[in-house]
Amino acid sequence: SNEKSLARETRSLQFRHAFIAVLSRPSVMYMNTSQSPSDHKEFFFNVHGENLFGAVFQLQICVPIKLQDFQIVRVKNLTKTQDHTECTQSQEPACGSDPVQHVKEWHSVVCAITSNKENVTVAAEISVGHTKQ
Repeated sequence: SNEKSLARETRSLQFRHAFIAVLSRPSVMYMNTSQSPSDHKEFFFNVHGENLFGAVFQLQICVPIKLQDFQIVRVKNLTKTQDHTECTQSQEPACGSDPVQHVKEWHSVVCAITSNKENVTVAAEISVGHTKQ
């Protein structure tokens, strides 16, 4: 027949991506409040893996900024190494999937990553001068 068929066949393939996000410092940090009621801290996130298909991966970083009624953290700066990585920041009453007791407000950083490597740094000022608790 000379007629052209518009029939299509669609298949769905499942595959896994091997990506790792590494926090290069321990998740618990200590601060000497006898010398200064505030301290500058930087949190480094190294993301690497295979991305053969250019998929978009989402990295969410949740920084607790208000504990009970006290502002304890101010996020000062966010840096990334890849130009095509898009990051957005917002302040939210909840962040991530698990609620954390006594945290009233979060600074949420969400980065859409399409490369094989990305380094994201969040710089913050931690202040406990307003309370002895």
